[in-house]
Amino acid sequence: MLGLKRTMATTGVAAILVLGGFADDARAATVTVSETFDGNDCTGLFGTGFGSCNIFFNTDTGEQIKLSPVIAKYEFDDDGELVEKTDDNGDPLPNPEINSSLYSSVDGGEFGWTFASSSSTSSGSWSYEPGVDDPGVKYWAAKGGNFFNLFWTVNETATEGGGACTGDNLYTLACLSEALTVTSGDYVTPINSQNGQNFGLSHLTFYNSEPPVVIPLPAGGLLLITALGGLGIAARRRRKAA
Repeated sequence: MLGLKRTMATTGVAAILVLGGFADDARAATVTVSETFDGNDCTGLFGTGFGSCNIFFNTDTGEQIKLSPVIAKYEFDDDGELVEKTDDNGDPLPNPEINSSLYSSVDGGEFGWTFASSSSTSSGSWSYEPGVDDPGVKYWAAKGGNFFNLFWTVNETATEGGGACTGDNLYTLACLSEALTVTSGDYVTPINSQNGQNFGLSHLTFYNSEPPVVIPLPAGGLLLITALGGLGIAARRRRKAA
């Protein structure tokens, strides 16, 4: 299980969060589920190079199913403010980083967030107000330390006995396929095993609701599947980002 850790309880938020509301494309009680990964989502685990970042699942038959390309990533400092990023020459870099090659209509101002505590960024909520041409959101990641939590919302029935989102590992094709399109959600960062506290928020990343795309893998790709374990075995007030 490459980099996969099960999210249990963090700052009063469990791996399965009963939201008590309704998802945008469902009229039933919904639950947010999550898994914790070792590493970085968009600079390694889900692809190298921001434009190539895509949540995927490798099947046992040699197919790679691309589930959700990245939309945007917001990086934060310890005070919960957007980091002023620069390259090696000191020239400014964009924050948020936007996958403009796919989503030219997104300018970054569609997302807002609220931190649960005035003194900590380790948990909170986000909201999204998409324009007519903007994509939907199905998955979001909160990175802290050297780990990140990936979240998605499903109908509550998927988490009940026999449902697709039950068991020790929720990063399965069945459970991922239950993800609903949402315009708001909650997050919590991974736990620091050294002190039992949640890491401060490093970044929030949002992923699209495009239909899955199946990419056949070459014969050598079967070795990669084994290595990755299928990847599934493996402010302070609400504000608009500038």
